[in-house]
Amino acid sequence: MKPCVECGRSAELGDNWPSLGGPVCVFCEAQLYAAQLEPEPECLRSYGGDGNCRGGVTYRASYAGTGTRIAECSKHQQEAAERDQRLRQVYPDTPTPPSWFDPTYAGESWNDDY
Repeated sequence: MKPCVECGRSAELGDNWPSLGGPVCVFCEAQLYAAQLEPEPECLRSYGGDGNCRGGVTYRASYAGTGTRIAECSKHQQEAAERDQRLRQVYPDTPTPPSWFDPTYAGESWNDDY
């Protein structure tokens, strides 16, 4: 019994995928078949193909941590990463509030668990 070339699980019930170099387990096989059926991703920010995209379109994980996959071109992925970095500098994920935070302003506290 050979291990899956994708994840290392037992590939006893899976098929041999010569393009991958050997057998794959049933779990990886299902993902591979689903990937073949999935349409070519289009950049979320292409706005109808108006030419503002650059580079290949790939999926990235949502910065919010929701697990959502977001299809963006290289240009928009870079812009999103820079935007996320700026937001994290202004609104750090720490128990200590930044110096500009005033809890009396709106009756809020910095480290609320919503």
